[in-house]
Amino acid sequence: MPASHSAPCLRVALLSFLLVFLACRSSEPPVLETVVRLTERIPGLASSAPVSRCRIGSEYRPGLGCPKTTFLTPTFATEGEHDLRFSAEIPHVLQGKPLLVAPTVRSRGGKSVVAYPPRTLDAAPPVVSWTLPDAAPKSTRGLRVDVQAYELLPARTRVETEPVRVPRGAELSLGLGVSALASDVGATQFLLTALWEGGRRELLRETVSSTERGRWRDHRIDLGEFSEQMVRFVFRTSPVPDPGSQKRSAAFPVWGAPEIQTQRPREGRRNLILISLDTLRADHVGRRLHDTPLTPWMDRLGVEGTTFQSVLSTYPSTSASHMSLFTGVYPVTHGVRFAAHRLAAAQSTLPELLARAGYATAAVTENAMLLGSSGFYRGFDVYREHRDTLKQRGGGIDRTFGDGISWLARHRNDLFFLFLHTYEVHVPHRDVADALPDLPEPDREALSASEYRWEKLRRSYAAGVRYADGAVERLFGELARLDLLDDTLVVITADHGEELGEHGRFGHSQTVYDEVLRIPLLLWRPGLVPAARSVEDVVSLVDVTPTLLDLLGLDEAADVEGRSLVPRLVGEPIEDDGVRFAELQTGDTQVVAARSADTKWIGTPGAIEVFDVEADPGETKPLDDPARRRRGEELIAAYLRKAVPSPERSDQALDGDTIRKLEALGYVD
Repeated sequence: MPASHSAPCLRVALLSFLLVFLACRSSEPPVLETVVRLTERIPGLASSAPVSRCRIGSEYRPGLGCPKTTFLTPTFATEGEHDLRFSAEIPHVLQGKPLLVAPTVRSRGGKSVVAYPPRTLDAAPPVVSWTLPDAAPKSTRGLRVDVQAYELLPARTRVETEPVRVPRGAELSLGLGVSALASDVGATQFLLTALWEGGRRELLRETVSSTERGRWRDHRIDLGEFSEQMVRFVFRTSPVPDPGSQKRSAAFPVWGAPEIQTQRPREGRRNLILISLDTLRADHVGRRLHDTPLTPWMDRLGVEGTTFQSVLSTYPSTSASHMSLFTGVYPVTHGVRFAAHRLAAAQSTLPELLARAGYATAAVTENAMLLGSSGFYRGFDVYREHRDTLKQRGGGIDRTFGDGISWLARHRNDLFFLFLHTYEVHVPHRDVADALPDLPEPDREALSASEYRWEKLRRSYAAGVRYADGAVERLFGELARLDLLDDTLVVITADHGEELGEHGRFGHSQTVYDEVLRIPLLLWRPGLVPAARSVEDVVSLVDVTPTLLDLLGLDEAADVEGRSLVPRLVGEPIEDDGVRFAELQTGDTQVVAARSADTKWIGTPGAIEVFDVEADPGETKPLDDPARRRRGEELIAAYLRKAVPSPERSDQALDGDTIRKLEALGYVD
């Protein structure tokens, strides 16, 4: 057969196979699909306005009743020899309103010095002041003060939705929670009522005591009696009277992710699990170390699925690269290069697009660089941040995957998207004896002191890789137990790699060489993704979102810069120039890398190095090639012209646990 005819024939064959496969599954059980998110049906709120996110414990949900938070700018003043005072101006729009203000003073590195009890103000004055206690430092040097102001809500709240048509077989899912900033708040009563032309019915009445703060209380309510009727839902909260207290309550009762779901035919639609193994280098997947395989389980998945061999991160750090994963655009476009930045409201994300398509959406992350308020929680019904510090070597992958499985057990009948993120491969590394007990110690006598140290680092990194692979295997065992594998597309990738001495460095966020940019990308779903296919094309994290939307049969977002890789699954080319980009911000300098199949350019306009990555894969011998250099100048200049204005700042302060975790991960000096 002529080569020009082979690719179309392969695609026809694959499509024919899929049609037969879907026909054989015509008897699939239905799935619960989310059809109405009631947080988006509140009169008076613009449809384009972002939905508020409420945090109870470590978990964010779109909700009703979220505390309205303002960050105040503190100033220091000294009085006498011993007193150190600081004050904060109250914005004019908040003066005279009931507020709760909560300052925290920390030393450099995030160690908490003083966490003041929240102060309730019935009518906020123009300025509020505090004095540091005698045990606190007497100098402002190295101190950081955060002052948060919360606008206190009325004691009783009432929110009513617009009329909503309830489909047949529907149910309402929601969570109840109390966000309490003071320790002496009382109980809260929640009351949910349905109003329709024929009358009214109380659907839920429940009291949450002050001792139950810090967790969501979930409910599912049958709406069968309202089938095909127009219903308004009324959400009320009120404090339970406490005769012994005259204080204004500092509790914020919230309704989390109230959604109407109904059973719909699956019609071949697939669930999605997206796994990010933070800091995992591509060349450690499928690797053997002293005849010990580092990723035996992922190797097996690769035999059953499709692997991409030349995948580039967009930024050698966690926040920027994950935002490219979620948006399909480069950091120069989305602007989120660090946790303190926030994604522009106009930029769509993969979780938002899947939520609009009826998916129940959840994420379990290990916090620090994936702060929800940076934009990562957008589109998620549940966004859980493990905010505790890294108390031991190795990440929290077992807990993270365990929380994900717990959510899946409750939503196994839903059409779902689950995102899992872990720092297991990141520093601080797991003990080698814990993950690779049979690995021999490096020969101290045969190595120089420097080589010995590098070898120890490489082995501890490999231990994290091996442990993560075992956790993925255990996750698949749980998915099999829940009978979810047949209907679920699983994607495994990373945000960036790690330097292990190749250019005399260890870590990431320092260069844009391939050891920190090349990452794995594995797609697994027999019957949907071809088995044992290996794709060599240079692709990028920006290609993941359009690829997943294509595989799931959903429309591609209009604002992505990546390309769907689905044509490569059947041997057809991707219609683009084959060049992918990455960047790194170091101070005021923005270094850009452009990568084609055989050439890589690194630098800034006017100062670019050129590498032949086929002849010099280690990027150690820059070329003196004026023609290639001019091409790189054009590519990098065009990339930088897309730069957005200065990114917005996140409205979420870095708490002490997050700062200490950033420090443990090497992001804070």
